[in-house]
Amino acid sequence: MKVAQLIQTMAMGGAEHLAVQIANAQAEAGNESYLYVIEGPGPLSAKIRPDVGVKYFEYRRPSLRNPFKFIKSAIKGYALFTSQIKSNDIELIQTHLPGSNFWGLVFAITNKCAVVSTVHNNCEFGYGGSVSQARIKLRKNAYRQMFKKCDAVVAVSDLVAESLTAELGIKHSNKLVSVPNGASIYPPFKLDEKNAVRDKYDIGHDEL
Repeated sequence: MKVAQLIQTMAMGGAEHLAVQIANAQAEAGNESYLYVIEGPGPLSAKIRPDVGVKYFEYRRPSLRNPFKFIKSAIKGYALFTSQIKSNDIELIQTHLPGSNFWGLVFAITNKCAVVSTVHNNCEFGYGGSVSQARIKLRKNAYRQMFKKCDAVVAVSDLVAESLTAELGIKHSNKLVSVPNGASIYPPFKLDEKNAVRDKYDIGHDEL
């Protein structure tokens, strides 16, 4: 299966790290893996494996305060993203954070590919700083549609899943899956490596 991750930026954030990790893991497993970044390169770009197909769209939409420009930009963005999905024969796209999740909902509604939306925190509807009540309401309505239209909704912890369903008034959904974020476990230091660290920092054998 050809899978793509969709994320807004390559900033040093938890969601961005996860998107890179998933794309890298897919490629390492020998699968055709893609990472779509709505904006441009960033600090995390250096961590992407060379065998991951990366696409920077350099796309930034205008504010909703100017509806004409917003609609015109949205049409352009949709054409950009769906053209890339078609070009890479993407079968499933996993989206991260509200902006990308909204695009995923559009792809699901228009049947461009299978879509998995990912919720990364228990403040999803106020994400991004100062958010108006109108935008919070819009986000909640969109997320309710995600439960109907997308193939799955992933929460990065049980607490996030509980918070999401409580805020949306959803009692149960067989589309919601809780997949806790993992952490890389490095192999233990060898004895000579431990001794080198002790010598470098003047640490006693009973301290490390």
